[in-house]
Amino acid sequence: MTRSKGSGSLYRDTRGYWTAVIPLPDIDGKRRREAFRSRRKSEAEAWLADRLPKGEEPDWNHLTVSEWLSYWLREVATHKVKPKTYAGYESIIRRHIKPAIGDIGIADLKARDLRQMYRSMIEGGLSSTTANQAHRVLSAAFAIAVREREIDFNPCLTLDAPRKARPHLEALTVAESRTLLAHLRTRSDGALWATYLLTGARRGEVLGLERDRVTTTLELSWQLQTFTVGPSPERLRKPDGFESRHLSGRYFLTRPKSAAGIRVVPLVEPLRSILDDYMRSNQRSVGDLLFAERGHPYDPDSVSRRWRGVLADAGIKKDVRLHGLRHTAVDLMLEAGVPMDVIKEIVGHSSRAMSEAYKSRGNDPRLRDAMTQMAAVIG
Repeated sequence: MTRSKGSGSLYRDTRGYWTAVIPLPDIDGKRRREAFRSRRKSEAEAWLADRLPKGEEPDWNHLTVSEWLSYWLREVATHKVKPKTYAGYESIIRRHIKPAIGDIGIADLKARDLRQMYRSMIEGGLSSTTANQAHRVLSAAFAIAVREREIDFNPCLTLDAPRKARPHLEALTVAESRTLLAHLRTRSDGALWATYLLTGARRGEVLGLERDRVTTTLELSWQLQTFTVGPSPERLRKPDGFESRHLSGRYFLTRPKSAAGIRVVPLVEPLRSILDDYMRSNQRSVGDLLFAERGHPYDPDSVSRRWRGVLADAGIKKDVRLHGLRHTAVDLMLEAGVPMDVIKEIVGHSSRAMSEAYKSRGNDPRLRDAMTQMAAVIG
């Protein structure tokens, strides 16, 4: 007798138990299953055989959500996404998805299972953004399962994704920016924070700046990132075509995630003088980074934490994240009357095909005028 899909299955769960499952009739739309678990495969097989209709064979190769996601991470995601993205995928699968629906067969997964998982995540104190991330990871993994004919359709397409939370990001006003810049001139590390304020560059872009990329422009073509590595950093898990350079320990320079991230920003006053003074008084570091701490790369997370102290020392009682300085830079340029298309090019929000195109625009009069106008607003 040909077995009907999902009528009975046997698999090894995430804790190492052999699990036999028999689906029962739904009651009030709720899924019901009868299951048996044992360390011994033979016992689970015997239990399942006793409960299947005569002549029906169990599905010995019935993949669970847990098994499929482990396969997808190992065989697909590791070759397609960057290390940080992979780490995020692995974390949300291990911490949230597998404990909730890992033991369900991928062919048996229904919209209500996903909806219940998302609801439980949010009611348990997680943000809707985390639930949205879980949905996106599952959707990507099941899309491959459909392509490889493990399932007939992607269950994530049967319901809407949880809505992402919209965080409120504070930015500095013009007056606060002036106060901050005046304070930064008194600090030994003021050049670091001034670069964030006066360029709108991302955290890793500033920390990944090399000295030879600072001339009449700032060439933002790498970003500093940290990765968990073993004794051999060259064996870092990374997708095909991922470009990176190892500096030391867990510190790497990587290319930005898109072509828009590779750009050249004109260097104008007052930042030009601030960086000139800083470069004359600071020694070279590992990787010839512009900003370093005792010759070694800054820890990105530590920089974000220190930023809070910089704000407090400047007397600014406002919850502005370091990333909020990107918004501040945009606001300052808008205040100076810089056109939106120029702002997008400076902060890296518009797309470009090749990095060489940015070099040709590095001395674009419109960009240089824009940076000069922004600096004039701060004074």
